[in-house]
Amino acid sequence: PRPPILTPAVARTRDALHERFAEEVPLEQLAALAGMSKCHLVHLFHKEVGLPPHAYQIQLRVARARALVAAGVPLAEVATMTGFADQSHLTRLFKRVVGMPPGQYAALLAARAAPPAQVSVAMT
Repeated sequence: PRPPILTPAVARTRDALHERFAEEVPLEQLAALAGMSKCHLVHLFHKEVGLPPHAYQIQLRVARARALVAAGVPLAEVATMTGFADQSHLTRLFKRVVGMPPGQYAALLAARAAPPAQVSVAMT
């Protein structure tokens, strides 16, 4: 399927969120970038993208956090690199989006990557 066509204002806002996903980006700045009121931007962004701007930014942060966790980066560093206030903030939102905490996600990935255990069968 083709990606949805966004109005230029929403596309600029989405692009800014992608570029600055780890930063606190005030809604006022996004609205100024889009050239519309905060209320209108939130409504139009939600209509075109499917989420309001802040929820979209959280999705971006968690997606990046998933990649970093998969790469073995320590959770405290992941939190800092992805713009979460601390590790507990990362864990709370990661669990909300992914369905499990990041430590459990890392363990699941490690278990999938591990070679199967050798089973020895005794011959009698």
